[in-house]
Amino acid sequence: MSEAYAQLSTFDILVIPGGGSNSVLAGNTEPIHLIKAFAELPQKSDGSLRTILSVCTGALFLADAGVLEDGMKATTHPLFYGELEELCNERGEVEVVKERFVVNSVREENCLRVVTSGGVSCGLDSCLWLIGEVAGTECKENVAEMVQ
Repeated sequence: MSEAYAQLSTFDILVIPGGGSNSVLAGNTEPIHLIKAFAELPQKSDGSLRTILSVCTGALFLADAGVLEDGMKATTHPLFYGELEELCNERGEVEVVKERFVVNSVREENCLRVVTSGGVSCGLDSCLWLIGEVAGTECKENVAEMVQ
């Protein structure tokens, strides 16, 4: 983890997978601190966006880290909608929605985009969307073809 922290300012994208959410949330351990550190990075010197993308119950980690803020929408695996709502209600007015993935507008202060997705197949959809945003439609279509 020390290498991840040392290199964190060079990251454009941080992907937070789900799994093991109960033990992580109970212990307030990694990746919670890493998520907070990434979300608090200043705007990149070239003005480009940073993105945090969660898959499945990774959205619970974003909520616990305080990344999901007032006015945002979020989603997760359908079995965890209630738990995500509880965490979000503790930290502000975040609307939990039943969507495959949700893209929130960019935080103005540091150009951070927050994306949450449902289960594994929804995570693939959100990653393909992000590839299209970063590398273009042709690249997205090539990757989509390879993962079918």
